[in-house]
Amino acid sequence: MTAKRIILILLSSVILTLGVSLAYNVQAMELTLNSLANSTDFVWLIICAFFALMINYLLKIKNKRLLVFSFINGTVLSVLNVIGFTFTYYILSDIDINLKMTIYLIIKFLSCSVIFGSLSALLFNFIDNVKIKEKAKSKLNNLFVPNKRNFLILALIIFLAYIPWFLHYFPGICSADSAVQMLQVTGNTALTNHHPIFHTLIIGLCLNIGNLLFGSNNAGIAIYSIIQMLACAFTFSFAVLYLHKKQVPALLQKLLLLFFMFCPIVCSYSLTMWKDIPFALCVLITTILLVEACTNQDKFFKKKSNLILLGVFFMLDILFRKNGLYCVLLGGVVLLIFLPKKWKKQILLPFLIPVICSFIITGPIFSTFDIKDGNSKEALSVIMQQFARIRKYHANDLSKSEKKKLDSFFDDDSYMELYNPTFADPVKRVFSEEYLQDHKMDAVTTYLEFAFKYPKDTIIAFIAGSYGYYYPNLVGWEVFSTIYNDDDTEVLDIEQTPIVYSPIIKELNVFLNSHNIPLLSMLTSCGFYLWTLVTIICYTLYKKRYMLLCSFSVLLGVFLTALLSPVFCERRYVYSLIITVPVLFCLCFFNKNKKVSGLSE
Repeated sequence: MTAKRIILILLSSVILTLGVSLAYNVQAMELTLNSLANSTDFVWLIICAFFALMINYLLKIKNKRLLVFSFINGTVLSVLNVIGFTFTYYILSDIDINLKMTIYLIIKFLSCSVIFGSLSALLFNFIDNVKIKEKAKSKLNNLFVPNKRNFLILALIIFLAYIPWFLHYFPGICSADSAVQMLQVTGNTALTNHHPIFHTLIIGLCLNIGNLLFGSNNAGIAIYSIIQMLACAFTFSFAVLYLHKKQVPALLQKLLLLFFMFCPIVCSYSLTMWKDIPFALCVLITTILLVEACTNQDKFFKKKSNLILLGVFFMLDILFRKNGLYCVLLGGVVLLIFLPKKWKKQILLPFLIPVICSFIITGPIFSTFDIKDGNSKEALSVIMQQFARIRKYHANDLSKSEKKKLDSFFDDDSYMELYNPTFADPVKRVFSEEYLQDHKMDAVTTYLEFAFKYPKDTIIAFIAGSYGYYYPNLVGWEVFSTIYNDDDTEVLDIEQTPIVYSPIIKELNVFLNSHNIPLLSMLTSCGFYLWTLVTIICYTLYKKRYMLLCSFSVLLGVFLTALLSPVFCERRYVYSLIITVPVLFCLCFFNKNKKVSGLSE
């Protein structure tokens, strides 16, 4: 190693260390060192040594394309990180951004760009050079060979891992949304499609069976929990065995299996009565089918059963969540644009039939059975948050006519006081459904009018309501773990009656709702999975697997629609990413020593 290289490494590592050690003192309004940097010189030394090793390995990489896409990835992640950091610590506290703070944020951005880019380069280089040995024949390795027997065995193993959670939370976990759906199917309230009626009817079927066999709604909830646990187990078993088909290293298959078995959020959601869980399972299978459709075209499109299966899961995506329609539309359009001409006709029916059926169901069929579609203000969270923010922070700037225009959309004149930057429900509750019915276009034009007049507030309102989906350092909305009860649900006579109390599961639930364990807490973060997906996309671009990117379209649709949701960081809204992104990451490690259909360059 030359003296020039040693000096470069040391200088770079010191600069990076200083960059990440800087902080901004709001009270003193000056740059300072953060608490970690102030702790001991030894901590500084460890950080500096790590950066020196990182840069040393980085300099050994000669692949320019790899470096370019690594630093593109690092820059994107750094932008997301700085946005999230700025909103968490400054903007949401109404702290103005001054010159010194701007300098601090620029230094933070540049430091993080270099660090994230360097780590991405090391990761990409590692994936490229990992050597996959032929799997030694053993009972454990044979368990991952795709066949019906192994599919059932792995599903059983995963299902058994959820049993302690089921016994601890017996008969299951039910949110306020679940309670509303149960009230509908028991005839206590009118049946609507506010929560997808397909999922509501499944809940109704389980409650009917529970009452028929055991005479209680609690039994119905338990039946639902068991069915959903089985659905999770079979879906995850399919995903793990799919990795073997793509010649992914055995270690990653085992790690993915352990993730599906023991990741607390996966275990908790396996018995939570929420539409988001079956929807996420369907998105996972849809994405795997799209991977095959995009990268293994000849085999996939020549089998009619594959097209039927894709059409079925497109339909299920739409039936389980309303935003599923937009995700499928995005996926279908992307396929129609980028698939070769000879396969475009093949994809039309699996794409169009579910979309047409969804319009028939929500149109003539709902009208025939007098089923209302539910309120439409749920989809207008971004608009109503902008209205409330501008009305709150610019009351003195607005003219009487402008105030009247904004106020007309609300039933309560004090709606601006209800404004919560990260949670739209308080404002949503007083958003006038009656006025909106006749003024939907007015809502859009008013939003655009004030967006041009107050662009800063419009941007802040949007980012504040969604940044939790791409900023990892957040706990997010609490993971529900009880059965929701209030005066309206007393008629259902439902409650949690644990069969076996587990202090371990109780502690895991605490872990789910707090970032108190370094690194492991990332497994419960929405932003972590989005960052991983961005990294996968950059790696896929670097490897020129452009068609593979098309298979991410439905999953990206889930993320994009989550940005429009009423909660800034609700894990169930992006649960599809939580269970699908690990599978896509594992696919980056396919066996390069063999020609794997659809993934080899």
